[in-house]
Amino acid sequence: MRCHHCGTDLPPEANVCPACGTPAPNAGETDLDRTFATIYRRIEAHPPEPGLDKDAAVEVVREIEREAARGEEIDPDKIEAWLKSLAFIAPDILAITVTGLAGSESDINAVIREIARTTREGPDAG
Repeated sequence: MRCHHCGTDLPPEANVCPACGTPAPNAGETDLDRTFATIYRRIEAHPPEPGLDKDAAVEVVREIEREAARGEEIDPDKIEAWLKSLAFIAPDILAITVTGLAGSESDINAVIREIARTTREGPDAG
């Protein structure tokens, strides 16, 4: 078995990658589960900043996670609104979240890419 993040060979009993700390894949654990676990670990490891409310940021990320779990029924407008909220309350955590989600193999990847595309091109692009 190999680490899905860095490619290191994992011992059979490994719970985390010895090289990068990413959780080892578990039976029944989805890519989305691993993605959000990594996001939450990165948020927890983020250094304290004046005015940063990690608890509020984590709650927004939880809302995104719940919506992402809907698979093909994801509401892109909700995701976009939560990402904008996250940009306002914790821009660094927004970056952590978007980077993690854009690399996911789940349905949210396409939603994140579309939000990024329309943000870059503007609301009148189609």
